[in-house]
Amino acid sequence: IPPTDELAQVLRGLTESLDAFGSSVHEMVVGDANHGRDYSQVPLSMTFDAPFPAAYGVLKQIEAMNRLIRVERLRIEGSAQDSTAPVRVELEVSTFYTTPAPGNGASRSGKEAGGL
Repeated sequence: IPPTDELAQVLRGLTESLDAFGSSVHEMVVGDANHGRDYSQVPLSMTFDAPFPAAYGVLKQIEAMNRLIRVERLRIEGSAQDSTAPVRVELEVSTFYTTPAPGNGASRSGKEAGGL
């Protein structure tokens, strides 16, 4: 687990996966970090449309990311009669980073405190 949230890297990886498969993104939301004693969890949710094979490819790329990502919820809606029609994917995931020990000069986001 990395020491900082590295959200830019996570979002870039998700966006690249979605773009690579020609997915139509409707929404991507980053939630507030939940801070625990030893680690913090950052929830992310996204909704996108893609043909089922492309949606599956996006999910496989997320699974293969060089980052601990846990799928919290996955919902796929589509037509059972038309396998070529796009499906709507609603995905909620969490990514993690270690929480700095109190008093080590780091803020809750993992960035050093002080200075501008």
